[in-house]
Formats: sequence, structure tokens, C-alpha cells
Amino acid sequence: MGINISLYSYDYEALVEGIKSYTKAENTEVIRRILLMGGNVIGDKYIILNNELWEDCDSYYNIPAVLEHLYKADDVFGEIFCTFDDRFGSETLISGCEPEEILLEVAT
Repeated sequence: MGINISLYSYDYEALVEGIKSYTKAENTEVIRRILLMGGNVIGDKYIILNNELWEDCDSYYNIPAVLEHLYKADDVFGEIFCTFDDRFGSETLISGCEPEEILLEVAT
């Protein structure tokens, strides 16, 4: 079993508004403060690292968990941070790969 270390980006304003809508938050100030505790805004993108080596300190999982707890919402991670659509402009910027994956990719 490996350890996942990946870097993700989201459209910052869309992410904030999506969280506000999903959690039924009153305003965005607290949401913005929470997001900045575990990631950074660069231009119009919110950048967050998933580093499973950090175990209990992995912001990628802790930020949604705090939002769930604070707003009594279910599955903020699945509905906001890990969706299968492009509502929040989610992109994987950097992800680990094995040599076999690279060789398979260049062979096709």
C-alpha cells in the first residue's frame, strides 16, 4: 500500500460559493478563513495538498471535516472537494506515479 501525495486546485470563488450553498452558511468569511488554514489562494485558484504522510494533519481531509462539523452538513468532502463534475474547476496539479504508469502512457 502506498501513501498518496497530490496537489489540487479549485476555482476559489466557485468553491467558496459552493460550500456556502451546500452548508447553508450565512456568509463566506468563516469559510474563507477555514480554507486558508489548510491551503493557499494563488490568483483565482485555491490550492490544497493531500499528503497522507501527515496522517491526522492532512488538510485535504480536515478542511471538509471541519466544515461538516461546523455547519452540521453531511459529506462535504464528496459533494464539494471530490466531485466527478467540474462545478468547482477541480484539477489534479501533481500526483504520484509509478514507472510502469509512465511507460504505459508513453507507449500508447
